[in-house]
Amino acid sequence: MFVLDSSIAPSALTPLSIKGPSPSVHLALTAFAEDAGDELMSALYVDYKHQGGGFLLQHHHGTEAIEIPRLVEYEVTRGLPDEGCHTLTMMLFHESAWDDAHFQVIGVPPDLASVTWFVSIAADGSSAPLASCPDVSTESPL
Repeated sequence: MFVLDSSIAPSALTPLSIKGPSPSVHLALTAFAEDAGDELMSALYVDYKHQGGGFLLQHHHGTEAIEIPRLVEYEVTRGLPDEGCHTLTMMLFHESAWDDAHFQVIGVPPDLASVTWFVSIAADGSSAPLASCPDVSTESPL
């Protein structure tokens, strides 16, 4: 499985700035995967594996051959933190690697892709400093 780098929108190379009292963000990418009958899925997390982080949404994307591009999109309108610098991580995997009861990937699947965006969220129109983003000091123990 792989993600077409040029399809990642908005770019994950530059921190996003979300302003206003009701933060929302649109994330999209194009993925290619050989499913062999095992449905492609995606999940979106805020501050994945960091203190205070958690699961936001999941989607199913059906089964296709690897040459068929699949648009994976999330319109995130709730569940985002109110303020500060955070990460949004989109993971792509196959259904057999998903634990529905705990909203997480099981172990380390052999076919996994992910993209992480850094997001500055401010209701008052300011920007959170990047120094306040999750880093190794805020990782949760496994």
